[in-house]
Amino acid sequence: MHSKHPHYIFGCVFAAAIAVLGCSKNGPETQTGRAGAGETLPDNTDRAASDNTSDAAANIIVDPASSESIPASVDSVSTDPGVTQGGDAESSGNLYDDALAAMESGDLDTAFTLVRRAKAAAPDDPDTTFLMAHVLAERNRFAEAIKLLDDLAGEIPDAKLPVLGQTADWMVASGQWREAERRYRELLDQVPDASMAQRMLAQLLLREGRRQDAASYLHQLCQSGVVEQSSLRSMLRLSFPLAGDASTDDLEPIGPLGIARSQISRGEWQDALKTLEDAQSNDPSLVALTGRILAKQNNFDALQKWSDDIAEPLDGLADYWYAIGRLRLHQERYDAAIECFCRVVLIDPTDDQAYLSLGETLNALQRTADANIASQRAELINSTHTIGERLSQAEDIDLSEVEKLIRSLEQLQRPFEALAWRVIEVSLRRSQSNLSDDEVRQRIAEINEQRLQLLQSESPGAAKAFILCGIDYESL
Repeated sequence: MHSKHPHYIFGCVFAAAIAVLGCSKNGPETQTGRAGAGETLPDNTDRAASDNTSDAAANIIVDPASSESIPASVDSVSTDPGVTQGGDAESSGNLYDDALAAMESGDLDTAFTLVRRAKAAAPDDPDTTFLMAHVLAERNRFAEAIKLLDDLAGEIPDAKLPVLGQTADWMVASGQWREAERRYRELLDQVPDASMAQRMLAQLLLREGRRQDAASYLHQLCQSGVVEQSSLRSMLRLSFPLAGDASTDDLEPIGPLGIARSQISRGEWQDALKTLEDAQSNDPSLVALTGRILAKQNNFDALQKWSDDIAEPLDGLADYWYAIGRLRLHQERYDAAIECFCRVVLIDPTDDQAYLSLGETLNALQRTADANIASQRAELINSTHTIGERLSQAEDIDLSEVEKLIRSLEQLQRPFEALAWRVIEVSLRRSQSNLSDDEVRQRIAEINEQRLQLLQSESPGAAKAFILCGIDYESL
């Protein structure tokens, strides 16, 4: 039997993620590569300070070596003339290992030749099929790679979930975003706590500018104890990305909505409006963001026309309610404006501009005390955005910034985010040799214990009354 290298075969990675789901509400994870409360953090915990934290203490990476090979058969794809089908196991194993080594070294032509021979020698070996698909994908032959794995999943039911995850990834790479999303969602329908799929789907939605949709998966990851700094920064402001993150490869915008939100993050509001207008789309999210931009520009004539063209309220879209709220405030319809801004923050409690507008409206009604509460909330939220911006662009992270961010999140009654940032803080302190291994273990154990207690509480997050600053807009 030839040696396997499942760390390079993404299908096995997804199999591992599905097989070892321990990140749910039952307790800290203890599988290989996912340190629980009492496990030693690996030497690379300082990576928590980077954009792509994969700190084992933060419960983010499943060790694919813990997965099992998928036992079944698959038809051969293509063969070299000089190779006899069904060669002995040792020769097929050598071919497999050599093909994998060639791919890892970047010699794709040699890898392709060798993996074809390995496939001919062992046509029923699913690992070889996965490797063949990976080589094809590395050569940008995504359609063939996807078909190869789809066929494998059709013959081997146990392969379906890892195939869904891997092919969804390739569909993202080849621009098939809607089908990629469908596959991620299908995988999550089967395994709701599959953190890897949650992360990949959230990242796709963020890139598409569907940040509110992404937020639900980011919150699930946070509650599960999965910590990644770039994801945590995305949660700080949902209306549009932080400028430092919008320019990264992982969050490169795709589609008009994603591009427009990225442009807004750089202050390019007029360019964002043109992007949306050029799209000529009736997609509610694009329509809603158009209204927000017009409100930002104080173009109330255009905003009124925009409003008149919308037949039914775009419920569930914070951009829509913000735009309508600014229009009602301009019209001095204060009660209606208050309702709109309250609807915004219930959808997106990270929207500091909605709180500012709420305070402005309350001041117009001479409700000074309520206005002060809303304005202070806006200031506190804005401070998290400011820190997030600095963290997204800093090479060396200032621990005092992280500590201030944690305190602000606690004041905002966002405890899971605060705990996740505490993991980042622990990792940073260890990387700076400020904590011993025993101290790290103790602190991670305490964080996990707090997280589990929050999960068991009846109301772990901010109450509706707190989010609304005590405003009962439904009684206005």
